[in-house]
Amino acid sequence: MRAWRPPSLRSLRGRIAVLLVLGFTVAAAAFYTLLMLFTRNWLGHELDLRSRALVQRTAEAVEVPLTIGDRAELADLVRRAAQEDDVVGVAVYRGDGTLAAAHVNDMQSWSAAEGEGAVAATARGLSVTPRRLRGTELRILETPVSRYSGASIPSRDEAFGLPEGGAGGGSGRLGWVRVEITTARLESAIATAGRAGLLLLAAVIGLALLASGLLLSVVVRPLGEASQLARAVAAGSLERRLPVGGPDELGTLAESMNTMAAALTESRARERAESEALRDAAEAVVVIAESARGAQDPGTVFRAVASQLRRVTRCTAVALAVPSDESPAPCFEQFEPPPPWGGLALGAQLDEGLAGQLWSPLPVRLVLRGVPHRFAAELSAEGFQAALLVPLALEIGPPAALLLVSTEAGAFTPSQVRVVAGLSSHLASALHVAQMKQRLEGAIEELERTREQLVRTEKLRAAGELASGIAHEFNNVLGAILGRTQLLRHRATHGTLATAELLESFSVMELAARDGAEIVRRLHRFSTGDPGETLEPVDLEAVLRDSISFTRPRWKNEAEAAGRNITVGLDATPGLWVRGQASQLREVFTNLILNAADALPRGGTIRIAAAPREALVAVVVEDDGIGMAPETQRRLFDPFFTTKGPKGAGLGLSVVYGTVERHGGAVAVTSRLGHGTRFEVTLPRVEKTVPPADSPPGAAPPVPTGDVLVVDDEPAVRDLLVEIVRTLGYGAVGCDGAESALARFRPGRFELVLTDIGMPGSSGWQLARELRAADPDVTIALVTGWGHQIGPDQLDGSGVDAVVPKPFSIEDVAKVLELSASRRDGDPGC
Repeated sequence: MRAWRPPSLRSLRGRIAVLLVLGFTVAAAAFYTLLMLFTRNWLGHELDLRSRALVQRTAEAVEVPLTIGDRAELADLVRRAAQEDDVVGVAVYRGDGTLAAAHVNDMQSWSAAEGEGAVAATARGLSVTPRRLRGTELRILETPVSRYSGASIPSRDEAFGLPEGGAGGGSGRLGWVRVEITTARLESAIATAGRAGLLLLAAVIGLALLASGLLLSVVVRPLGEASQLARAVAAGSLERRLPVGGPDELGTLAESMNTMAAALTESRARERAESEALRDAAEAVVVIAESARGAQDPGTVFRAVASQLRRVTRCTAVALAVPSDESPAPCFEQFEPPPPWGGLALGAQLDEGLAGQLWSPLPVRLVLRGVPHRFAAELSAEGFQAALLVPLALEIGPPAALLLVSTEAGAFTPSQVRVVAGLSSHLASALHVAQMKQRLEGAIEELERTREQLVRTEKLRAAGELASGIAHEFNNVLGAILGRTQLLRHRATHGTLATAELLESFSVMELAARDGAEIVRRLHRFSTGDPGETLEPVDLEAVLRDSISFTRPRWKNEAEAAGRNITVGLDATPGLWVRGQASQLREVFTNLILNAADALPRGGTIRIAAAPREALVAVVVEDDGIGMAPETQRRLFDPFFTTKGPKGAGLGLSVVYGTVERHGGAVAVTSRLGHGTRFEVTLPRVEKTVPPADSPPGAAPPVPTGDVLVVDDEPAVRDLLVEIVRTLGYGAVGCDGAESALARFRPGRFELVLTDIGMPGSSGWQLARELRAADPDVTIALVTGWGHQIGPDQLDGSGVDAVVPKPFSIEDVAKVLELSASRRDGDPGC
């Protein structure tokens, strides 16, 4: 540290310092002298005025008591006058010079009046006589007391008949007042002022030295300070400033340096604020990205964005309005905090005037006071002062809107607006993704509907292809029945019909009818599947045989008509059971057999084999047809992929693949061009428990105890049922509808009711409920051509005990009669 050295007189700084010190010293001395003179004169004048006033007041006050000779009053007035500041004593003398009353505060300083001399002095009016005592100046003030001139106040002499003049003689003066004043307090105050003046002089000299230093600083130091400021700015310290002394060159230099430092400070503060804003924005982006990573809906992203926007902008609330098909303006759907606030609620529309501004890509800042919008007025009514409306552009349709509101009028600075616009883009992306997801879901739903329609179309196409073959089989059945009937009529007419031939013809016609019924059932199962079918043990060999029968018109009848010979062989291990739905498994193998038949344009062989493989069952459908290329094999199970042109929908094998997977199995295919194709389906294997027989062999037929009520609107069916029942040993009553059946029904009379479903008036279901309500013990069975479509769940609570499908046989009716007898006998198993 460099030691301080006094400035040299040769330097400007030294000369200025000496002149300043001398000037301030001379000015301080002159000021001190003037101060002392002013203080002495002012205090002396004040004491003189106060003393004269005291003497005059006392003289006026003692006039009456002196006139009437009231000594007590005189003593009191004198005592009170003597209590004034600087008073040594007060005395009142009569006109003859005798003392009327006196009060002395300082006997050592008091000097008594000198008789006639004093009287002579008072005759001239107020007199002031100075004297000194022990270094202190004393002032003696004397003034005469004259008679009262304003009114006639009788003196005590006049009251008692004395001659005029009384105690004071006949001169007109009653006496005089003598007051002695000391200047000790005055001199003490002057001494105190002198000491204060000395202190002030010293202070002034000190201030002169300080002012000299300040002046020197103003004149000499600014350049050095400017240099130091430049070095501080270069070092990064921007808080320092130069004092601006005035409009001279030094002041201009200091002001310029300060302006430069202030600009640098403002720039640094702006950079710091922008840095903090960028840091907050970066943190917000990270938080929003983490929240949006696993978000499945825009609401989750909105809550993350809203919380970060409230943290970054310090806004009060945030809301999201999205476009709606039902309204021209966006509707509010998301809020943070939850509504209601600002007049907003779920589903509220954005003001149409503000909605028109959303087409601009820039955010709109609103000062809510004075904005001519109902929307802004409602926000302002709840204390919000500023709002920010951020457009969120969407790929499709009008834009959405993000609304930020704040209770601070200065909210949403330009830097905050930029941050809000950047963070809001995440929400716009989430809305776009939700929009795309909604469109995708709609497209998927439409695609699913299209797929289902195509699947139905494919099934109808397959049913149409089978229709010709089934028609051929029906023609065979009807041909056998018609031919036998005509032959019997011809021989019976000519009397050549033998009993054995008649029985043989009946057997042929019965078998033909049963085949026709089986054809109908197979066609029905193929088109609709078994009703209410669930996963249950399925006999795989029976499914394969059904599939071969279903497809026979295609691989046999159509092929033979086209001149092709296709052979289908089945090699299945007995007792193979799998868990599944029989109708769906029949559809799987039907599709595979039909595809194999299509792959044999010149005929050939289709081999079907089923065998156990550990816990699985493997079914192979193999042909020796044209085979497939690798490209075709890779896309074989893709929906809508087909090599058949307009004849195929491309869904058969995709249905096969999906059905087998739902059954827990797998499908594999191997093929080579010109060497055929091999499909292998593997399914989980299960064990099947054989149920016990319905009744032991040779059991006696039930003994009837009641009649059977037969209800059908078709006379042929009704009469046939009546004859069968009577043939089995029961009495039977026929009715053509529900009304006649209810009229003839009596509880306890009928053991069994056989009724059709579709009849004029009430249906068979309604009839069954009414009969069950009338007789809880009667057995009711439906006889219908829709028997295979009625499942156990439909029978529960309907009042129906059994279903007899049409066409029926005598054995079917006998089984229902056995059921009725078992219920009558109380068998709990029935």
